[in-house]
Amino acid sequence: MSQSGREDTIDYSQHPEYAIAALLKMLVRYPMVDCDAIAGSIAMHLQYVAGDDRYPPVVRQVAAQSGNEWEAMMVMRAAIEKQRKLIN
Repeated sequence: MSQSGREDTIDYSQHPEYAIAALLKMLVRYPMVDCDAIAGSIAMHLQYVAGDDRYPPVVRQVAAQSGNEWEAMMVMRAAIEKQRKLIN
């Protein structure tokens, strides 16, 4: 998402390197903003990279494994947040 709040329109099918660049940028920003939308976009980008045959096998494999770990982290964070709401 751009700073203006609108979706960027980069075509990853034409520029697969931009998917990696966007993923790296979001991973760096996420701890500072702790935003569910960014967390979801990171998960989608990891899935995209894992499924795109234009990337080397090692990149796809790491993206797939990282995607699984990221999804597990998101589930755990949601459970913790739900527990906090029940306590408060």
